[in-house]
Amino acid sequence: MDKINIKKVAVIGSGIMGSRIACHLSNIGLSVILLDICPTELNEKESPRLVWGSKILSALGVKNIIKNNGIKIYGNPELKVSRNITIKNYLKDHRVFMTSVVAALCFGGNWKIHDKNSINTSFPSFLDKLKLLGLKI
Repeated sequence: MDKINIKKVAVIGSGIMGSRIACHLSNIGLSVILLDICPTELNEKESPRLVWGSKILSALGVKNIIKNNGIKIYGNPELKVSRNITIKNYLKDHRVFMTSVVAALCFGGNWKIHDKNSINTSFPSFLDKLKLLGLKI
């Protein structure tokens, strides 16, 4: 079987799993397009997920561009995060909180993530489960 050289990938869904997959793929140097459905009524009711994904990536130092219903992420395999990162004013969207926690655990840096009670709407034991896995929060 011939070796395939992949340079670009698309990830469909920018939730907890899709956003982390996109980050890991960009960290190995791939150009990533992260696609999601962004109904305007959800952006009014909850936070604009792609905008927050882009903000978190930018805070990490990852170049990205929002395009329609997706984010183009430019890979950076040399990424080292040692800065202070604060996540707040995200309308207490549990998805933004959980994505930020996973990003903090994966990439390091000094994070302050506000409104931890936002997870009570969907996954109240989220932080406890991470601790059970041995992660330091």
